[in-house]
Amino acid sequence: MHLRKLVGKAYEIELGRCLDTLFEQYQQWKEQEITVWELEEKIHEFHNRRARELYKAYSFGDLAFSVAFGIHSGVIDISEVEQTCLSEVKKKLEYLESDT
Repeated sequence: MHLRKLVGKAYEIELGRCLDTLFEQYQQWKEQEITVWELEEKIHEFHNRRARELYKAYSFGDLAFSVAFGIHSGVIDISEVEQTCLSEVKKKLEYLESDT
């Protein structure tokens, strides 16, 4: 349950950041800084790329990996992970950090 809560938190933060960017692009359209077609492309790109990436990272597979992904992305601090789960999360985090 603890890891699931952290996953939900990380997903919400990352999705919110992406939506903030999309909102800024919407505002650019409203200010006529970009065209409706450029905005439509940004929405399409968000839906088909970033939103799907986040969904896959936080909605599938093991929770320890999703928490490690959130730590790696900077939206969760490792200090938030309970001691009973820390070893497993650290292993997944080491894997993610070795891949970059």
